[in-house]
Amino acid sequence: MENKSKAWKFIGEGNDRKVYQLPSGNVIKIPIPHTNGEFVNCREDYLWKNRINYDEQFARCRLIPGTFLLVMEFVKTFSCSSDYKNLPNWCSYIDCSQVGLNKKGKLVAYDYG
Repeated sequence: MENKSKAWKFIGEGNDRKVYQLPSGNVIKIPIPHTNGEFVNCREDYLWKNRINYDEQFARCRLIPGTFLLVMEFVKTFSCSSDYKNLPNWCSYIDCSQVGLNKKGKLVAYDYG
């Protein structure tokens, strides 16, 4: 797995997870040990699988079976604060309005755990 991870592009790190872009274009969220990363990945997987009338609000994701690694569709984030001015009300319920556009151009949350 070490050789494969070298092809992954580091995107960023939060309190609980490190995020890499995979060669496929998707991202992988890796829990940081001794944090809530595993819980947050499980929660995002659960929310995606159990969404009701909200499928365009959450980025598609799935846990890799037998792990706490979460693979999520890539979301293009906004580049400046003016992009956030006219967002729908539901975005205010997402921590720091972490939303962007998926490859279909739909507005989705990418950090909703």
